[in-house]
Amino acid sequence: MNYSKILNYIISPILIGVFLFLIYQLKIDFNAIREISFLQLFLLFTLSLLTIATNGSKLKNIVSVLDIRLSAREWMGLSSISTTLNNVFFKAGSLATSNYLKRKYDFSYMSFVGSQGADQLILLLSNTILGAIVCEYIVIIQGNDLQWMVACYATLAILLIMLMKWEFVVGSSESQIADAFRRARDSLVGILKNRRLFLVLCGHNATLILLNTFRFYVCCQVLQLNVPLTHCLLFNTAMTFLSAIPLPQSDIGGREILVGLLSEVIGSGFNTGLMVTAVDRIFLLLCAFLCAAGCRMILAPFQQSQKT
Repeated sequence: MNYSKILNYIISPILIGVFLFLIYQLKIDFNAIREISFLQLFLLFTLSLLTIATNGSKLKNIVSVLDIRLSAREWMGLSSISTTLNNVFFKAGSLATSNYLKRKYDFSYMSFVGSQGADQLILLLSNTILGAIVCEYIVIIQGNDLQWMVACYATLAILLIMLMKWEFVVGSSESQIADAFRRARDSLVGILKNRRLFLVLCGHNATLILLNTFRFYVCCQVLQLNVPLTHCLLFNTAMTFLSAIPLPQSDIGGREILVGLLSEVIGSGFNTGLMVTAVDRIFLLLCAFLCAAGCRMILAPFQQSQKT
């Protein structure tokens, strides 16, 4: 009996149930969305579209190392589908992308897992360093007692660096998580040797951090909430870390609750974090779904070639 899978199936419904209960119990009001301006709507969809495009461009650069040339329609479509599915089920979009690349380009699934894991490590490390800097800035400027958060971010950064340097030994008893870390670490070594690819991925990840932060900030404006940009940046770090944890089948509810707790700690209030994250998910999911629908023909040429 696989207890981890059973635990996964139990946690997700619990998180969704707690999320819905909190919305009801705290009487959270989303009516402010009705007063969204055209400019705010335009900014949200533009930022969401740029986020999807940045992820797609990053995928294009990763597979190009293996001489796989994705067309604009392919990398944009795959990114849209991946964003849509990942916002519903854990890494479901990544699985769909790997299946497409495997069938059409014979791109090894394990190579995809390794390259994605390496990119995730770079993104997580960037977020921990930035999180520590932002928390220290809040301590200095606002006088909040967040030194323990600075220590947490710094500790996570050190652990990630140690993980990147860790030599994983291949063995028959190696767990799936250990295997994934080993492949990510091996891929990261290869990326570090390719200076151009490393700098490109760092640039893309820095862009994603900024886009996510500004998306959160616009959502705050839509909900008529006075939240500093620095808090929105911390919201992004929490969202990024949760997306990397392979525990629940879906992070629906979990992401909103975690950001809500972080928002409470840094002084913006639990309701604020929960509302902003929920609205951000809705707009990003809607934009990704529309893009995926528009790029639905990306699989058509391959399917036709399979039939012939």
